[in-house]
Amino acid sequence: MKIKKEKVILFYIHNNLFIKQDRQILSKDFSVSNYRFVSPVNFLSLFISLIKQFIFLLFKGNSFQAFYIWFADYHAFLPVLFSKLYRKHSFLILGGYDFARDRKFNYGVFTGKLRSKLAIYAMRNTGNLITVSDYMKRKASFVLKRNDIERIYNALSFKGEEKISEKKMCFLTVGHIYNFDRFYIKGINEFINLAKQLPEFEFLLIGGEYKKIEEWFGNKLPENVVVLQKQKHDKLENYYQGAMFYCQFSRAESFSLSTVEAMYFGCIPILSKKGALPEIGKEFALYSTGNIKETAEKVRQLAKVKDRGLSKHMRKYIIDNFYIENRTEKLLSFLKMRMG
Repeated sequence: MKIKKEKVILFYIHNNLFIKQDRQILSKDFSVSNYRFVSPVNFLSLFISLIKQFIFLLFKGNSFQAFYIWFADYHAFLPVLFSKLYRKHSFLILGGYDFARDRKFNYGVFTGKLRSKLAIYAMRNTGNLITVSDYMKRKASFVLKRNDIERIYNALSFKGEEKISEKKMCFLTVGHIYNFDRFYIKGINEFINLAKQLPEFEFLLIGGEYKKIEEWFGNKLPENVVVLQKQKHDKLENYYQGAMFYCQFSRAESFSLSTVEAMYFGCIPILSKKGALPEIGKEFALYSTGNIKETAEKVRQLAKVKDRGLSKHMRKYIIDNFYIENRTEKLLSFLKMRMG
């Protein structure tokens, strides 16, 4: 006789890679439904989205055994509230944006009073809080005064058979750079400034438009900087395979899947010391000092050194810590334990 799976509903705003992965993971042991909260562009659209979600939870919420919510934002408030009313399990995953606040660039949940209040309620009242890095766990524990937060790393699915190709002296960075806020937060200006200091090397930025990047940089881009528009995920592998270095100069970063993927394919990471990046890069990374000339000189010295087996050690480290099977096992075990 077929055992009936417990019903879990996944609440999210954008159907990102990690949302898709968690949906697949949850589907292994649970019957998963989806609720996509329409991202508000003004107060009216927010009100409409909340009313729709309220009606859904009122009439259908009680049919689920657990609410699984990605990010603490507008869409997390009502599911956490109804989980308490219905006495259901709630699992809230913090991704980083939910704890950020940069008023100058309107970045992060804490830039708005109502938004931050709804997020704080959700984070303090959810039955279970999960972070994607130890950095986020420390930050959340301090702010929320909770000592029951679980850390489960984000992860990627690797075939395990990819060879580490011959590298060319190329510096790569990947991101979805669609406005100036993202340009600033992801440290793209530092990437370009490093390219100016190293004109003998190629610098490749994937995920933006050349004219927009040049506009946000405020000057003509160096001739050694190449900008490509956003690529499908399965196409990125070729670029990771070919690049010697991967750069991530973020000003705020709770995790970085692109850095993990680049390291898996043998790219030497050059990172800022912000957020969880040192937690990912460990001893394999070269860290930016904040002084672009000093960083450029360190990169020149590093470029003279051959791999010496670093790529194999780095790949093993990535598989041991950030492989999708690790997240699958830990996430499902945690949910089963908490749901009894």
